[in-house]
Amino acid sequence: MILDAITKSLEIVLAGAVTANQLQVVSAWADITSTTFTPGETDTQSNNTTAVTIVAAPAASTQRQIKEVIVYNKDTASATVIIQYNSNSTIRILVRITLLTLETLVYREGIGWMVLDTNGAIKTLISLFSHHLTHESGGSDAIKADDLAALDDNTDLNASNAVHGFLPKLGAANSKAFVNAAGTVLEFAKGLYLGGLTRNGEAASENVAYTGVGFKPEMIFFVAVIDNTTKTSIGFSNKLLNCSIVLKPDNTWGYAASHCIFLWTDSGNWQAAYIASMDSDGFTLTWIKTGGGSVGTITVYYMAFR
Repeated sequence: MILDAITKSLEIVLAGAVTANQLQVVSAWADITSTTFTPGETDTQSNNTTAVTIVAAPAASTQRQIKEVIVYNKDTASATVIIQYNSNSTIRILVRITLLTLETLVYREGIGWMVLDTNGAIKTLISLFSHHLTHESGGSDAIKADDLAALDDNTDLNASNAVHGFLPKLGAANSKAFVNAAGTVLEFAKGLYLGGLTRNGEAASENVAYTGVGFKPEMIFFVAVIDNTTKTSIGFSNKLLNCSIVLKPDNTWGYAASHCIFLWTDSGNWQAAYIASMDSDGFTLTWIKTGGGSVGTITVYYMAFR
């Protein structure tokens, strides 16, 4: 509250006479000008049904900002307290409330009016003003969601692909939830990628990175062939384990226990690969050429799973 004229003040008046003791009143305020900030206080008491000034009007060219008002019912009986705003003899009632004996009426800037019981606990919040801000994220008394009451079984906080609930926005139809690469939040994606690559079967041994998958794979399934031959490989890898079954030129099957791609020509000549790493946007294959390799162009189709 602010008193911004020499004719404006704050007063207390009781609805009736006290039984034994007047109510005690302490107010804290600050005078503000264009160049100064001066705190002050007022210490007084009620006077039955006669209005008593508890925060006087400010000086000229000064705003008096009311920080706190405390009214303590020291009487032996309940008292009806009226706090009123006096603007050049025009009275505006701010709050009217009955205090039990030994209860306290408090106004605090940024919170509003409240009643404290005889133990100092909040009995009634009369006006919250911006008090809720203290309980929001970053506030002085922020409340965690899991400290509130149990949720209702309704759709109020459901997430959708348009809005957040307690989850990130949902992905497109048929997408799945995954933990992001940083391990911090959920994200939604298909979780499956189909791709292809080619390689000269006689190329030298080397590491080759393949990108464009859109995520870090957990497992990859490979089908590899050399056109116009029976050389075929079907394999998979999760990086820790690489294996494949191999169709040889003589139409017999074999297997490779440490390679996910294996194009066999004979026991001294072949081109093979295993996964060296699963990367954030694909994977890296270690290609191995033995002897003359495997003549022809290797065509590989793969299915990557997140």
